[in-house]
Amino acid sequence: MAYKLVAFGFTGPLVTFSNHAPNSWDFVRSIHGIPNFWKDYIEGRITRMGAKQMEFKAWKEKKITRDTLISDFRKHAKIMGGPPETFSYLKNSGIATAIISDSPAIFVDEVVFALKPKYKAYMKMFFDMNGFAYETEPTHKTTDSRVSKMMALKDFAAAEKISLKECVVVSSNPEDADIMRVAGLSVAFNTTDQNLKRSANIYLRTNDLT
Repeated sequence: MAYKLVAFGFTGPLVTFSNHAPNSWDFVRSIHGIPNFWKDYIEGRITRMGAKQMEFKAWKEKKITRDTLISDFRKHAKIMGGPPETFSYLKNSGIATAIISDSPAIFVDEVVFALKPKYKAYMKMFFDMNGFAYETEPTHKTTDSRVSKMMALKDFAAAEKISLKECVVVSSNPEDADIMRVAGLSVAFNTTDQNLKRSANIYLRTNDLT
């Protein structure tokens, strides 16, 4: 099978955080000591809207602005070993690349600038005139307003006029098991999640893409 598109998750394959956070949102929470209100939503204690409002209220109380987020990312995040070379090689080989993540755009765009993928799916974030976040909007929307990674992968494959079986997914996120199962080739990247490992064709126990 000749693969025509490779889609990468964000945290893990492409980026790592100095505090070892599993995702971008937990990175911010950990850095600034903010409770995980999203967990309360998942467990049914509050609504999704309530979780988002409480999260952004906590950010404002901690004086976390757009500039704070950019500074935090540049100070505590780094691109993993291998992505620049890997993206360059894929592009030169005529293979499209994508980043599919529910991370905020303000972080993903930092990596997009360096890697220049053809496609990207992420969480757009809106800020008021004082730089405080007040709303999010996914580029590809699920029923509960998260990023639909399945929809994104299908859209990118359609844009390339290829089937999902001609796509590769590389991720360490347990939530990506579903898109791994539909891709032609899937790689679980340096993860401890057993379901993700079972869903993948290949498991890489490394923190370097090269």
